[in-house]
Amino acid sequence: FAQGLTYDVTTNAGVSSSFCETNLRQLFANDGLQNATVDQIRSSFRICRDDNTTDDSLRSDVTGWIDEALSYMAMGNFPYPSSYILNGKGELPAFPIRVACEYLADEFAFESETTKWLEGLASFAGVYYNYTKSLSCNELSAPVNKEAQIVGALWDYQYCSQMFQVFSQRTSSKDMFPNNPWNGDNVAEDCYARHGFYPDRYHFPLVYGTPHDWKHTGVSNIVWSQGEYDPWKGGGVV
Repeated sequence: FAQGLTYDVTTNAGVSSSFCETNLRQLFANDGLQNATVDQIRSSFRICRDDNTTDDSLRSDVTGWIDEALSYMAMGNFPYPSSYILNGKGELPAFPIRVACEYLADEFAFESETTKWLEGLASFAGVYYNYTKSLSCNELSAPVNKEAQIVGALWDYQYCSQMFQVFSQRTSSKDMFPNNPWNGDNVAEDCYARHGFYPDRYHFPLVYGTPHDWKHTGVSNIVWSQGEYDPWKGGGVV
């Protein structure tokens, strides 16, 4: 998934400038917000005065906020305007990643042009969060809309109950994100804290089998198909 997101912000995926990936790598892999002051971040991202994000968690929360925008825009990176990712309650433009990357198309000197870089990141994420073009400020803990909040809760329940799977990443030329190894035990504890049950780690292979089972039992007509820009394509057939 992380490699798919990285691909989507490169010129190979139709983005106009290679600096979009460079600027996002500076944020994620290089933890670039550490070089910005709290005041710079709050001002550049136009964070609402009543937002309850603490100064201590501000950098990680903003990074996660941008990561979420990138992830959803990548999953809705269609060649036509679509309301799919916004659950029918709004519309993203055609190729939203390409649109968002225009705000990060310049080469920024990170030490002397920190504010310009921060404002570019804010505008990048704003293609998703401010799809109505009516927000005067950003609340980091707020979902993009109420429908997305409901869908997110449902997906989280399904992940913990039926689709428990590895999510990890490591910095490389194909992945612009920081090293983040997966700890199944910790994730299982998180599921228990949210839903009151531990995941059945063998639910999917026991119910649906594995590729090995399908190959040797004559099962056919099972196809997972994703397009070139879908970050989930690594788990399907392109």
